[in-house]
Formats: sequence, structure tokens, C-alpha cells
Amino acid sequence: MAIYNLTAAQLRAGGILNSFEIPAVGSFTNVYSAEFDGVDGSVETDIDIDATNGLTVSMWVKAPDSGIAGGWITSRGSTGGANSTLNFDIKADGRLFHRTMGASLNTGVTGLMDGNWHHLIILINYSTGDITFFKDGSSAGNTMGFGGTYATINFKALARASSNYYNGFVDEFSIFKSVLSVSDITDIYNSGTPQSLDSYSPFLWWRFEEGSGTTAIDSGTGGNDGTLTNGVVYSTDVP
Repeated sequence: MAIYNLTAAQLRAGGILNSFEIPAVGSFTNVYSAEFDGVDGSVETDIDIDATNGLTVSMWVKAPDSGIAGGWITSRGSTGGANSTLNFDIKADGRLFHRTMGASLNTGVTGLMDGNWHHLIILINYSTGDITFFKDGSSAGNTMGFGGTYATINFKALARASSNYYNGFVDEFSIFKSVLSVSDITDIYNSGTPQSLDSYSPFLWWRFEEGSGTTAIDSGTGGNDGTLTNGVVYSTDVP
């Protein structure tokens, strides 16, 4: 049996392609996000991350315009413990708080409880104790002196800090083992439209594109899949 390999152009010339196009291989699409109920839903993991060169956390979030959005990023366990630098929560008034050393510090990020999608990037420099925040591509202040320097940080769960659970949506959650540049942040924000992060080589990247099941596949370099627990669902509400 003979096998012929024809290009799209050859097929089109032969009249075969007259009503559709062959999509580009590996093209980026964003169809689903993860929806959390604020009661007991989370994405669970347990990984140690090399923080020697700092960390960057990037995500798209949509909190409701009413109610309470609780803790949603936490790092506790083998390193950092209660003084973790990955504890953040959205207050009922729309402010993003950073919890560390038993205190809640205002990050400068506001306006999150408006029912709209927002992009957040958090730059964490463990050598200086400086954490810098960006909302929708623009600088939104920083917090200093979170206590101690860590070579390794343990990341435990998304959408849960102890018994406080996040109420809302998260999409394209990623962690980088470096402090990204301002130009990188602008590019990733992409004027409000998510795009592929492949060129930035994220260590962890939960895209939530599975659409069903209980596994958040890691599209980053670390191979750290997460487990959706207690009824976390996929939604077609995306940024």
C-alpha cells in the first residue's frame, strides 16, 4: 500500500480543503479554569522548590463581587512553616494580603472583589526579604522583611490556607524558580489575554485545561501534578 504525505497547500490546490483549515500544531488555547467553592475545595500538592534565585508566582484570578474570599496560596510543612512567604489571601474589601510571621501585611493590591478577571504576579526575593506585586501588568507595591532567608520553600496547596478556602476562579497558575523581569511581566499579562508560558520555562504550571477529572496536570518543567479535592470543578469562565 502506497502512502502519500501531502501538505495543506497541496490539499487545498486539489480542492480538498475548501471549507476548513488545519490548525497549527501546538497552538495555545484557554478553554477552562478551576472554580472553588470557598468551603473545602482546593488543589493539593506537596513539593519542595529551590528558592535560591528567588521565586515568581503568576496566576489569573476572578473573585466574586460579594461574600468573602479566603486563603488561597499556602506554603507550609518541611520548610517555612507558619512563616511561609507563599501565604496570600483576598479580603472581603478586595485587598490582597500577605501573611507572614503571624502578621497580615497589605500588599498594595486592591480591587480584586469586583467579579472580574485579574492577573497577579508576585516576585519573591529571598536574599533581600522583598516581595513585589503586580496587578494587571502594573506595579502594586511591595512588602519587606518577611523573616529569614530560605533556600527551599515547601508548597502545599492552592485555594487553601489551613481551614480558610478561596471562593472564586483561578486560571494558568504558575511558579518560576527566578525573579522575572518587568518586561517579562508585561509580556505574560499580554494586555489581559493569557498566552503560552513555554518560553519562560515555569517550574510549575497548572493550566486547568483538563476539563474533567481530579488531576491538575503540570505543564511546567517539574512534573508536579496537583489533586483537585472536595468538588473543585472546571469552568468555561476564563480570562
